[in-house]
Order: sequence, then C-alpha cells, then structure tokens
Amino acid sequence: MATLVFGTDDDATYGVVQNKNNNKSAEVAEARDHLGRVIAQRAYSIGDEVQFEVLFDSDATLPVPGTTITVDSVEYLVTACNVTEANTEFKKVSITATKKDSATLTEYTAPSAT
Repeated sequence: MATLVFGTDDDATYGVVQNKNNNKSAEVAEARDHLGRVIAQRAYSIGDEVQFEVLFDSDATLPVPGTTITVDSVEYLVTACNVTEANTEFKKVSITATKKDSATLTEYTAPSAT
C-alpha cells in the first residue's frame, strides 16, 4: 500500500507555505535532417526550479531577484518574487528560484556608476 503525503513543508522562512512546486527539466540540443525532422537529441544540462507561495510573515525580509536562497539544503538563484494583495485575503508571496547542474551561483550586483 502506498504511503501518502499530506500538506506542504513546514519551512516558514517567509510565511506559511500554501503550495510548493519542484520542476526538474533538461536542456536538449537537436539535430535535424534535410527535411527538418529531428533525427537526434542530446540532453546537455539539467535544471531544477522551485516555486512556492506563502501567506506573508510581516517580520520576514523577502528575497530580491538575483539573490540566493536555500530550500531543502539546496542553494537556488531567485528569478522572481511576486507579492499579491487583495481586500478579502491575506497577503501572499510567490517566489521562483532555479539551480542548473552544479553551477556556481553568483548574486546580481548593480554596475557601478563611473
């Protein structure tokens, strides 16, 4: 019999987790014949994207796109942080972050004014 899992992680860094998605994908190169049909494919890079939505904790500091966060002991680069507010709901935050292969993650730094 299967062991089912109910609910989300209890990680409350930014608030109460409402949902979490973990998407793994591959980047693929294709070779085509003279008619344009794909005749070979080769995966050359593996990516991992995590996206989660939380009910915002007002004591939390949200990550900025271009910075890193750690989720389940894996360091990711934040690509988006969206805030949703409505007059009949609690404030929600959706964060998207990625990690590709064993890439070294370097946070964004603004160019210096010269």
